Amino acid sequence: MRKQSSMVLVLLVLGLASCGEYEVLEVQKECQRKADSLFMANKKDLIGKFEKICDNNSDKYYQTALDSLRDTRITDIKNLIEK
Repeated sequence: MRKQSSMVLVLLVLGLASCGEYEVLEVQKECQRKADSLFMANKKDLIGKFEKICDNNSDKYYQTALDSLRDTRITDIKNLIEK
């Protein structure tokens, strides 16, 4: 009898603990829906802002990439000369 009551208590606690998970999932789904809706409603504005940021920084990123390639090539040439 004691074993059965312990088992029922454990099952009851596990059952009650799992109730909160569904509520959390529903809240997460609702938040995702709202975020998607906001993004779709403001998509054109956001894309314009991102393009402006990219345009402002593209020269800096291009120069950084070019310098990196130059440094790598110089190292490769030095390694070839040393061989």
